[in-house]
Amino acid sequence: MIGNVGFEDPGWRPALFLLQPKVKPVRGLITMRRSFIAFCLSIALNLLVVVAIWSGSTVPETAPGLSALAVAAIGLLCLTGLVLFRRRTLKCGSDKELFLAYFRRLYALLAFAIAPALAGFSATVLSDSMTPYLVGAGFAACGLALTAPTRAEVERTQEVLNSQGCNRSLGVVLANPIAWASK
Repeated sequence: MIGNVGFEDPGWRPALFLLQPKVKPVRGLITMRRSFIAFCLSIALNLLVVVAIWSGSTVPETAPGLSALAVAAIGLLCLTGLVLFRRRTLKCGSDKELFLAYFRRLYALLAFAIAPALAGFSATVLSDSMTPYLVGAGFAACGLALTAPTRAEVERTQEVLNSQGCNRSLGVVLANPIAWASK
């Protein structure tokens, strides 16, 4: 079987910031999962800011429906972009090339995923309504769910790599120490 032979998923526990110190040696999948968790936390922390802004406001809401609709349109565009960008093929010439291709794709997908929440945050500040952020955060949650670097996502990507004739194991490349990253 070509693919994730020898891939042992380290799980999400090593990626949690507070439970473990920095993992040595550097492992790509753990680093990516830490970043993913940070992006998820940013959405939640922005919600706290939105609640603080909205609850202390005495200004009447100005067209929350229109701004929420604009954020929904941005959310649909971002989710469409995310789905299309996931279909891009990954370079597979060497372990380093495969790692970097997956790494770059993940961060581009994260940008697509959180953009609706950022648009919703801006619209919330401008319209003085919490509705646009909630709409944007909903689209962001969908995008983050599609983007998460889970074992299933790595396996789906491996299937695509196998169909393209790549004989490298993405799981092994991501889970093993990155020898060239510490130089």
